[in-house]
Amino acid sequence: MSGKLGVYLKEDLLELVSVTEGGPLRVNDLASLELKVRDIYGDLTLEEEKLLATQASVNRKILESKKLTELDAAVVIPDEKCSLQIIKLPLVSEREILSAIELQSEEFVPYPIDKASFDYQVLSVNKETNEMYLLLIVSLKKVIDQISDYVLSLGVYPTAIEPESTAFFRLIFNSFLEIKENLIMAINIGVNSTQVSLLNKSQQQLVTTNNLGIGALFFYKALENNLNLPRQAAKELFATLGHNDANVLKIVTPPFEEFAKNINKILLSALDKLGALPKQIYLHAPGNEATFSTLFKGNPILQPYQVIPFSQIMLSPAKVVTDPKLLPKLNQFLVSLGAVV
Repeated sequence: MSGKLGVYLKEDLLELVSVTEGGPLRVNDLASLELKVRDIYGDLTLEEEKLLATQASVNRKILESKKLTELDAAVVIPDEKCSLQIIKLPLVSEREILSAIELQSEEFVPYPIDKASFDYQVLSVNKETNEMYLLLIVSLKKVIDQISDYVLSLGVYPTAIEPESTAFFRLIFNSFLEIKENLIMAINIGVNSTQVSLLNKSQQQLVTTNNLGIGALFFYKALENNLNLPRQAAKELFATLGHNDANVLKIVTPPFEEFAKNINKILLSALDKLGALPKQIYLHAPGNEATFSTLFKGNPILQPYQVIPFSQIMLSPAKVVTDPKLLPKLNQFLVSLGAVV
């Protein structure tokens, strides 16, 4: 049995789970730590860099007090700090995959090749057609280096860095979440973009994954422009939007209709490919799940689908155990948990 950390590094917050592996995964502790900067992934001023470093020292002391330093850490970063796509390659050996990707980098890689960091998962191999399908994950080297350095400054050792969606894929495929359906749509709404994925649980297969250039910022800006609000006020208003806020709903409904049309295109594409549609849409939208659930339910295109926030799904007691006092909070740390399953 060994201890490990799952670390979810948001723009302004770090969420951490401490687990013991072996048999059911045991969650020993949870922590949510401020970074004291608006966006660790942004271009920080010298003053913000000092604030980040100062707070890292504070956070390290907190982890030391919990005896959580000197441990390996699997790190998750927002999807929009990466590029996720399913690609088709000629059938090659494992050691030739990266070379094959680099040969077609102009098609697959959104950054200059010398500035890019690659990871991939083989999804399927077809020996009859000599083709293979991969989930390709690309990020900027400087982002990976920056995040590795920050995590090291906390006194823990980053062993892997991945996007949010792949952490959710593992939770689903390894049955940590009590989801009975086989065909699943998972939607992860970030600040600037949204990752939409279809999964076949019984076949342990990622069917499609698409990135939409619409995120929560699209809706904040609608409120800013129509109500003459500063960004923070618009964010807070959107996060607390209720069914009875008719005037505000009128403002955000038109941009959501555009968002829904993009989701529907993906659903129709799935119907053509699979001959079936998911019955439920599982949603991750940090800080905004209630608002987006309201908008999904009120949209005529998406009304036929039951929308379920990931944070409301039961965790399987056969897969994960914890102290009763931590259990009510655990669903708020699903991304961190997904890093270590």
